[in-house]
Parts: sequence; C-alpha cells; structure tokens
Amino acid sequence: VREMVSKEAFKDTDMTDVIFQIYHEGRVYARTRNKSLSLEVDEHGLKTTTDLGLTESSRSVYEDIDKGLYDRMSFAFLYVVMPPLES
Repeated sequence: VREMVSKEAFKDTDMTDVIFQIYHEGRVYARTRNKSLSLEVDEHGLKTTTDLGLTESSRSVYEDIDKGLYDRMSFAFLYVVMPPLES
C-alpha cells in the first residue's frame, strides 16, 4: 500500500519544530529547530534531509538505516482547524 499526499497538504504548515523519532515515540534524533532536520516541499512531495551525526544514539540509527534495517518512513501530524480571521 502506498499513500499519496497532495503537496498542497503542506501549504501554510508550521514546520518550525518538527522532530525525527523512531516509531513516533521516545527519543528525538533530529529536529528542525536545531537544523539537524530540514523539510522542503518540492515537485515530488516532501523532501527531508537529516543529520544523524550529532549524538551516539543518532549515529546508531544511521548505521541501522545504512544496513537496511530501516527502509521505510512514516510521518504523523496534527490537523487543527483555525477559526476564520475577523475583518
């Protein structure tokens, strides 16, 4: 099964403090706030770049990815309906 998310889904999305975790819980391995994770919407979708060299545990995650133990990615997000702006 492959999910397709419109690149418009990221329009006006606040990505100033996004975190990189394993299984959506526990330790944070990278984040946009300290620039160890970057996110960019391009013509293909959401492009991510992650620096997994900052700590011993993040380097261990990199080794697991390099060895093929992790070969997929998922993401989670909150959807908040904002009230209309008053004119």
